[in-house]
Formats: sequence, structure tokens, C-alpha cells
Amino acid sequence: MHRLLLLVFVAVVLAVVLAGCGKTDRPRPGPSYPPPDDYPVPTLPPGPGGLESIVLEAEHPIKYPQPGCFVVTGHAQWCKLFGVTLPSPGGPVYYANDPGFRAPDSDVPRVDFTRSLVLAVSLGIKRTGGYSVRITRVGRIPGQGIIVARAEIVEPGPGGIVAEVVTMPGHAVVIPRTPGRVQFQKIVNGQSSTEPPFVAGGGGEPGTAPSEPPPLPTGTPPQSPPPPGGGEGDLNFDLGGTGR
Repeated sequence: MHRLLLLVFVAVVLAVVLAGCGKTDRPRPGPSYPPPDDYPVPTLPPGPGGLESIVLEAEHPIKYPQPGCFVVTGHAQWCKLFGVTLPSPGGPVYYANDPGFRAPDSDVPRVDFTRSLVLAVSLGIKRTGGYSVRITRVGRIPGQGIIVARAEIVEPGPGGIVAEVVTMPGHAVVIPRTPGRVQFQKIVNGQSSTEPPFVAGGGGEPGTAPSEPPPLPTGTPPQSPPPPGGGEGDLNFDLGGTGR
């Protein structure tokens, strides 16, 4: 009887020891985290010098032979950024019922300039690939009436391998029509430009006429459309620092 009780006691002790060893070898579950999409994104109020974001209604690539920053508030000037010059009053008459009729601005994106305006940046004619520009953010400086457009520019580095092709990098964004001045800021290859920002009157406010644009590089065809600045409320500011 005593031997039976001793065997039972030994069996119980071994069971407890083995159970404890099993717990130490079993990996413990780590803390549980929600998926990344479940994390709330806080909306931070703009601090000193911060920007109130302006929603971009649309964006379009442009091809314009002159480098510049543009505030466009009318359809005729918008067409010029696509190389389209509309017929002047008293010019040729186009008949829409003609089977071969094609409006000269049929390929120009439609913008309702009664409620929107366009901010655009062109790098002009480039002799190689490797260049690009994109307006990545537009915001308003609180209490100052200034709209800031951030233009990120990529340029090929020295000794880089690029395609021998002529390009005209350009980018435009459509934003709600807002009164105030527009300030273009350049970020070149991830670095802030040391040049001062370009400031232009915006929101339909009349401004000064642009300076004469620089000549095209030698060997290129002459420029057909005039620069899109100089109209009512439309300004052209040279991206390279001249003509300010």
C-alpha cells in the first residue's frame, strides 16, 4: 500500500515538473497591434509658419517651351500652355456642323475658371531626359493671404546617363479660386533652393505684365505662342531667376 502511494506521489511530482518545463519552452504571444490602416491619423493645427492645405482639384502635364511659373485665370492663357492659340475676334470662322470640324482647343483639359484657377511650372526645353517637375503641395499661410505652391524638380547629376531626347517638362494643378498672392518654392533634387521664392498676384487680381521671356536655345524652331502671362490677372515669373 505504501509502495502504491509512493508511486502515485512520484507520478504527480513528475507531471507537475514536466508541465512547468512545457510552459517555459512554449513561446509567449507578443502584444497585439491593430493593422496600420486602423491607426487614427491626427489632424494637426498649423503652427507658426505652417500651411493650411488646399485641395488639388486636378493635375495635368504641360509642354511649354519657356521656363516659368504661371498663375492662370483664363481659358485663353490656359490654352497657350498647350501650344494652342485661339482665333482672335474677327479672325477665321469655324463651323461646328462641318464634318471635318475640330475645335483648336479640343485637347485642352477643361477648367471652370469661374470657380478655379491654375498654378503651373514649366522647365522649358531640355536637350536630354532626366528632368521632371511636379507641384506636390499647395497651402495657405494663415492670416497672411499668401498661397504657397511647392514645386519638386529633378535634374540629372553630373556624369549621369540620360537619353538624348528633347523634352519640355511641366506640371499644372487646378485649385479653388482663392484671392491672395501665390508664392512658388523650388525643391531641386530634394534640396530647398537658395533663391528667394517667386511671388505673383493670384485669385484674379490684376498684376504687372511679365518681362520679356528669354530666347529659345539656338537651333530650335521659333516660339509660336506668346507667354501665358500678361493677360487679366495672369503672370509669368521666370523659374531660372531672370525677369523678376
